[in-house]
Amino acid sequence: MKKGVDYRIREIFFKYLDEIMIGVLFLFSLIIRFHFLKHGTSSDFVGYLVPWVNSYRESIRSSFREGVSDYYVAYNVLLAIASKIPIPTNYSVGFISCLFDYFTGIYIYRILSENFSNLFTKKIYLYISIAYLFIPTVVLNGAAWKQCDAIYSFFVVVLIKCLLDGKMRTAFIVFGVAFSFKQQAIFILPLLIILYFLNDKIKIVYTVYSVLVYLIAGLPAIIMGRSALEVYSIYLNQSDAYHEMTLNYPNLYLIAMTDYEKCHIYAKILTVFVLALAFAYICCRIIKISDENIIFLAAWSVWTCCMFLPAMHQRYDYLVAVLMIICLPLAIREKYFQIIISAFLFYLSNIITYSYSLFGDDYDSIFVMSCNVIAYIIFLDIIWKSFKKEEKRIC
Repeated sequence: MKKGVDYRIREIFFKYLDEIMIGVLFLFSLIIRFHFLKHGTSSDFVGYLVPWVNSYRESIRSSFREGVSDYYVAYNVLLAIASKIPIPTNYSVGFISCLFDYFTGIYIYRILSENFSNLFTKKIYLYISIAYLFIPTVVLNGAAWKQCDAIYSFFVVVLIKCLLDGKMRTAFIVFGVAFSFKQQAIFILPLLIILYFLNDKIKIVYTVYSVLVYLIAGLPAIIMGRSALEVYSIYLNQSDAYHEMTLNYPNLYLIAMTDYEKCHIYAKILTVFVLALAFAYICCRIIKISDENIIFLAAWSVWTCCMFLPAMHQRYDYLVAVLMIICLPLAIREKYFQIIISAFLFYLSNIITYSYSLFGDDYDSIFVMSCNVIAYIIFLDIIWKSFKKEEKRIC
């Protein structure tokens, strides 16, 4: 019997079903971002990004010399580039951040398919990487809020890939790049310190590469006439800019230790204590950290800094939102199914706080704080079980 056109269409459709699905989802991710790129009413965008970009439109040299933005130089270079793109600011600035969403998605796929190829198929990992593009936190941060968290987070993901591949020198170079884009990249430092004591491939001299990258990244502003002292002290000035225990970040400082002047020192000491406790346990009981636990520890390191440090902004745990999508299949494979509850509560708290800042939606701060704290505790339990298994394996 002769096969008709309809049969051929169905045959092609089912043969390339995965490719078609990926293509459609990819297209939808672009449409969603284009929709939110139109949004340009947030106070951060109107009050800061727009004036900065307008200043660069008038004069790049004088803007760098005067330091119109309180970000470090690397991101200001991108803002200067955005100012020369002949489209509205909400599109030019947002497009840069959205571009790094896709770069990050590629590296999420690379980490899962290359370093954890024995857990799931590449097809599953591809769908996970595409799913990352639809995480509300990721979409809203870059497309609607026009923030640069996607940029530094991309480089942190590349850093983790380098660590998994044993490319330690490159990892510290990339860390310097990530830190040059945003100060919050330092939240990954506890992971690097722990790995230094457990991996003899990491040399302390590699920190020089991170410092050099940071210094080189500041040169454009210095060349334009700004003093080196002003350029290289930008992060020091940033660290003392906010005198509030929490900047809409749903941690325990919403209900306890709310007085910044009296409590911020104790919060910093508490953070160091929690990180030191983890450091002591891991270094005393674990000989070598598995690749899975490197991913878990990276997410925990960032999340812990956000939970305990003072003056944390709701966007500062963006990197957790990125790393959580990598943690999910790794935890599920180990039958840590509670990761689903942790991820759901974490992303729910993100959505609510983002909606408040972007769209003015009011919310119950105690409920959101509870979601985030419970999600963190569940994730802590997963890490504990994972490391206990590692401890048993090496003993």
